[in-house]
Amino acid sequence: MQYIRFLKSPRYKPLSKRDGIISALITICTDLGESFLYRDITIIAIIRDTNNSSIAHKSFQWKSGMRSLKIDVPVKASSAPGQNVVLQVSEKDFTLSDQLLEEDKTTVMSIWSSPLPLRETDETQEMVERRIDIGQSEPLSVWEETRDSIARHIWDGGIAFTAYLTRVFTNSKDGEGGGIPQFDKLLRTNKKLKILELGAGCGIVGLTLSRFLPESKITLTDLPTATEICSHNLLPLPKSNQAAFQVLDWDAPLPFDIATTTFDLVVIADCMYNSDAAEALVAVIEKVVKKETLLVITHKKRHESEEEFLRLLEEKGMEWLGRSKVEVGEEDTDLEEGGVGVYVMKRAV
Repeated sequence: MQYIRFLKSPRYKPLSKRDGIISALITICTDLGESFLYRDITIIAIIRDTNNSSIAHKSFQWKSGMRSLKIDVPVKASSAPGQNVVLQVSEKDFTLSDQLLEEDKTTVMSIWSSPLPLRETDETQEMVERRIDIGQSEPLSVWEETRDSIARHIWDGGIAFTAYLTRVFTNSKDGEGGGIPQFDKLLRTNKKLKILELGAGCGIVGLTLSRFLPESKITLTDLPTATEICSHNLLPLPKSNQAAFQVLDWDAPLPFDIATTTFDLVVIADCMYNSDAAEALVAVIEKVVKKETLLVITHKKRHESEEEFLRLLEEKGMEWLGRSKVEVGEEDTDLEEGGVGVYVMKRAV
């Protein structure tokens, strides 16, 4: 998957009393930012008012070999008097959310800015939004930080997990699902699950689960640095929703409530990239995965060393229930592998 990102936050600059321009600097790159989009595409920048209506738009050309692209969209201040506006940048014309399952599924993730005023300001935006179609009346909204920390960005593993869950919950036939029967059955037949997410980051997996299983108790965990962004994403959920963030350091003792809970499901997305943390993560998994628990991992293979994580799980008595693969974005063997693995395991009896 490729992601549109702001290198410089959108700013409004007045050109006259009536007219102005919203400018930004973007890039299009992989989730970790290690390579840039390698093909030519047309992208569209759209200014939206508080009703989500387009008040201005302009097309731009991204060329193979680019690392950045300046966006300038003329806009009349009278188009949204007294309102804040949002800058959306997408590959597809006027999309309101990105598709993960359709034939014309997204290969370049759109971006939505934080609301900004149609006046000159020195304020910088610290968060941006992704909107993903999960087959419900409202898209899944996930905010990311604009700072350099990749830990608080969406990764392909989270996108793949969301796509898998969307396929399970939007297919009307019980026999059609994500591809791993034991996992699909658990999701479809149990509406009040106890779920633990390790290494939640922005919280995309836990958020998706909370939308499909609103009666389940979902605990999203990560280091303290993820508290702000994850809590921000959970804030719009209804008060009846039981999804919550909790700090969990893999090198520290487990919090008492987590250590004493028998979870139905433990989920992990793209946490195998750091082989130095493998032993600590496996030690946590060994404590929280009981004999009744399903362990579900999504992972995009980046290095051979990451296989050590799965080997350690097998050594600690985890057995395989199934494997599947979710295609996200485009596959290019030189620049990016599109497929993300989905692994389901349980503790051997």
